[in-house]
Amino acid sequence: MNIKKLWLLFACLGFMGSMSILGWNYRAYNNVKKEIAKKEHHPEEASIQRMYQKTLINLSLSILFSLMFLLLIFGFIYIRKIEYWWIISGIVSLLGILELIFIWNLLYERGFYYSQEFFKPITSKTEQHDFLQTIQNKNPEKPFITIPTGIYVEHLYFARKDNDVYPGILVNGIIWQRYSKVIPAEIQRNIILPGANQGTLQEIFRTSNEKEQLIGWYFSGSALFQHFDLDKFPLDYRHVEIQLLHPNFEKNVICVPDFESYYSVNNVIGLRNSLSIPHWHIHKSFFGFTLQNFGTTFGHTNFVYNNFPQLIFFIMTHRILWDTAGIYLLLLLIVAIILFVTLLAFLRYETLTRLLGFSTIGVVGVCSSLLFVLISSHMEMRTDISIAGTAYIEWLYAILYIATIFITISAILFALSDHLSWISYKENCIITKLLYWPLIIYSTVLITVVKFY
Repeated sequence: MNIKKLWLLFACLGFMGSMSILGWNYRAYNNVKKEIAKKEHHPEEASIQRMYQKTLINLSLSILFSLMFLLLIFGFIYIRKIEYWWIISGIVSLLGILELIFIWNLLYERGFYYSQEFFKPITSKTEQHDFLQTIQNKNPEKPFITIPTGIYVEHLYFARKDNDVYPGILVNGIIWQRYSKVIPAEIQRNIILPGANQGTLQEIFRTSNEKEQLIGWYFSGSALFQHFDLDKFPLDYRHVEIQLLHPNFEKNVICVPDFESYYSVNNVIGLRNSLSIPHWHIHKSFFGFTLQNFGTTFGHTNFVYNNFPQLIFFIMTHRILWDTAGIYLLLLLIVAIILFVTLLAFLRYETLTRLLGFSTIGVVGVCSSLLFVLISSHMEMRTDISIAGTAYIEWLYAILYIATIFITISAILFALSDHLSWISYKENCIITKLLYWPLIIYSTVLITVVKFY
């Protein structure tokens, strides 16, 4: 059995395996859609977001590899001239680019799910009642006292000192609370912002009617120090948490969203209409509860210290891709193109060789220059965003490091030996040229899937 038949057998087995996986992933996708349709889970819950995104990615990857193996089968059966494989290589590369665009677009359109499993998004009074009732049923002898609380963020921006690895958040705005007349007088009329410091909280209004008392505060200069996942740069996101806690939480007093004070609770609430964050896009904002397990009663015998619902105002943002990282991605693309043009210069035809000016020293010189450019850009990028770990974009740099070194070694072997068929096949290293873009693109797809899913 010759090499061509072996590759054809491999393509057939790959196609059958991809189709089997495609069917399984399609059924999994339908099951996730049925779970969402039941409305037993909020669409922002981490488990639902994770399942939905993973099934979509798995389904698209199955389609991608099924089409790729089908193209390979067609090529091995019908294509007689090696030059026509450029069409197959181009189509396979295009499919990989479409898959990469789909994954990136999915990240932006669907947003990034909240990673904390005990976070419960709340978008209506019905959801709030059902959630708190479930918690209350576990401790019926200790009823909650609910205080409707609202927030309006006027200014928000990310700031970082030179000696800080992770950025802080500076936020200003207004907080208000509604106290019903039935709430005992010993309950304080105040609010705490856990996790915030260096800020001021100043009362700006206090009104009363026959049903309730309304109190508002202006908070300014509040610094929230939170950990952000920079290892996904430039597709990273920042989830801003503004925690709202009542001073008498030991008496089971909890803050709840004041939905009646908002005209709309769709996507973005509690933010100034013209609010913008430099280099960042605000995806959505909403209220939610996180279940706190303090592990102590703080000296109070009646305090519910397990699964205590704490209100959080949540703002989801993601980086504007081309605003901050566009120059780095553009440089990587240019380097990849130059490497491919250098690879095209691998020819054994004397006339074309003189015309193109190909030489081993010339290829080594170009690759060395590109390697220097990559390293310089890489170091500048790490300094610019102060990454502590390994970012997503650094794996793209790694792909081009490997490609640059491989082309350099190939040029030397191409010049020194006529007996390495895998290097000099058809006298011009065409196999390496055909595989260049598919390997670059599919390596990027693989890294993206592993990094984000």
